[in-house]
Amino acid sequence: MVKQILTEDEHLVQEYLTRLSPGWFSAAEDEGGAIYADSVASALYAKNIGIRSLLQLAAPKYDLPVLDLLGGSGQIARAASAYSLCDYSRNIITADIEIYQIRLAIADALPAVPLDATDLEILKSDSLASIIISYGIHHISPEERSKLADQAAPKLVKGGTLLLYEAVAGSVGERISSMIVDKLTAKPHLHAHPSRTDLVSMCDHPQLTPPKLYPIFDPQIFLGANADEAIRLARHYYIKHYALPPWMEWSDLLPQLDAVLSMDDGDPVTSNMRVECKRLSISPSNVYIGRTPNDVRSITSDGHVRPQAAYCVLVPRDGLAVRTERHGSSRNSI
Repeated sequence: MVKQILTEDEHLVQEYLTRLSPGWFSAAEDEGGAIYADSVASALYAKNIGIRSLLQLAAPKYDLPVLDLLGGSGQIARAASAYSLCDYSRNIITADIEIYQIRLAIADALPAVPLDATDLEILKSDSLASIIISYGIHHISPEERSKLADQAAPKLVKGGTLLLYEAVAGSVGERISSMIVDKLTAKPHLHAHPSRTDLVSMCDHPQLTPPKLYPIFDPQIFLGANADEAIRLARHYYIKHYALPPWMEWSDLLPQLDAVLSMDDGDPVTSNMRVECKRLSISPSNVYIGRTPNDVRSITSDGHVRPQAAYCVLVPRDGLAVRTERHGSSRNSI
């Protein structure tokens, strides 16, 4: 399936791959790539609620590949397949600038290709039904972010979908990143998260329709047979995923998370998160630790009996998705 979207110019492909620079989670310096991948594997379902919402928004109109452009080692593709989050998981191609992450995806037989989101030169035009750019836009410099739509739009078929998602400035997801992670981690982020206006402006392109905005409830979920087991997993994930000090205890981290969650400035994105928390009968102002709500249990079930899902830690988070389409329509609809 990957060959279906790549240019037939093999020399261009090889030249492109040789100039890819190591990315943020590169394993070259400190095995960061392996540690990050381990955190994802430890709780593959952790972002299933948010991922399901994104996959619904990116649902293709055509039976063509869907590109997860900041896909790491394939969390979206893996979760989509393992937990039946959409009906087109077989069409998802994982792409990332991190070659180490792409090797992990390929080793597990996932369709995957190394790509720089700001340079899609080796992709064929009119070859993709949807492009998802999610979770990692804050790792791209503000100057480079302006290239995303320029690169993506021509690669979509007419009527194809471009979906951008990020924890925008002021959201709970961004606050956790900037007010906790960046103060504790050995690798603070180099760039600020985009604002709502920034995210919308990234979709400003003559080939694309006016963007529509969607608040996304995107909690992190950690399961356990009991509360202590769920807490141990949450701690492991945060330390590995965000490069936090290995000596950090959950009792050090929890008050900081609760302090961020207790903030409420009336932002529409955060307001949507509060509505979703109320639906789950949990507080949006604190990390939830307790019996796994039924809706959470159902979206983290892989079809087998999972007694370890009796309890969970749930960190409420939110973000903003911006959806646009390439002008026109294709005859080859599903």
